[in-house]
Amino acid sequence: GNISSEKGTLNSELPNMENLVDFKYEDEINNCTAAENESVTLKKHDGAAFLQKSEQEATLNGLWDEINFIRKSYNEELEQMNLYVKDVTAITEVDNRQDFEMNAILETLKAQYDDIIKHSRVETHTLYQRKYEELVTSANCYGDNIRNTKAKIQEMKTNIPRFRNEIENLKQQGLSTECNWRLLN
Repeated sequence: GNISSEKGTLNSELPNMENLVDFKYEDEINNCTAAENESVTLKKHDGAAFLQKSEQEATLNGLWDEINFIRKSYNEELEQMNLYVKDVTAITEVDNRQDFEMNAILETLKAQYDDIIKHSRVETHTLYQRKYEELVTSANCYGDNIRNTKAKIQEMKTNIPRFRNEIENLKQQGLSTECNWRLLN
């Protein structure tokens, strides 16, 4: 009698156990598939972030080229202006009657021109410094995004074998329950 009642109890529990194993098995397969899909999506985002970073580096290099070109042009213009000022100074010094007055005018003009050049240099430097800092900040942000994405991918890679092991354990539990049930029949 005791074995029969135990067999009856096991027979009544078998469909519930089979449903539970099937549900857990399907759930683990769905989790594994979702993790693999998210891994693929993260790899795509990683590639896009890398391309965006490369484009920003190219833009930054272009800005540096432009800065260097402007500096060179600026220095050449300054040299030309200095030559012009020297020429004007030399011509005015020939005329002794207006020497003092002309030198004062030239010194005033030269001081005004030097102020304009200094102000323009500061503005140009400030503008390009700000653009450079914005690009560096943006590049750092993309670098952080890439690192975060890689960390998520690595986490998923470590979870996939664990999910597979859990699925295998559930399969084994299901087979073990089925064997016990058959032995009792």
